[in-house]
Amino acid sequence: MEEFLLRWGPLLLAAFGLIYSIASSRGKAANDRVAKIETKLEEKASATTVQVVVGKLDIVEDRVSKVEGELKHLPDRDITHRLELAISKLEGRIEVMDERLQPVAEMAKRVQNRMFEEVRP
Repeated sequence: MEEFLLRWGPLLLAAFGLIYSIASSRGKAANDRVAKIETKLEEKASATTVQVVVGKLDIVEDRVSKVEGELKHLPDRDITHRLELAISKLEGRIEVMDERLQPVAEMAKRVQNRMFEEVRP
């Protein structure tokens, strides 16, 4: 066993040292990258920026609430359909009424013409 350690010990120790140095340098590089990202995030998400975004969000929430309130007063699909049907019924009734009133209008014209003829001697 001593012979094995004497022969391979320095090589194993050097290999472990190499692996440790590579791992620690990669870890340091990763830590540096993480630190850069954190500083960028801190710059972008500063307190004033967050306050501005929160203020804008509050304004948008208020506007959405107003729109929702206005939409509650509008008729839904069923009511709109019923209104369309009622309007079409009224259009039909008005057309019938127009047809029925045409003879009355003609009679009124004849009466008016007769009255003008009687006034003119």
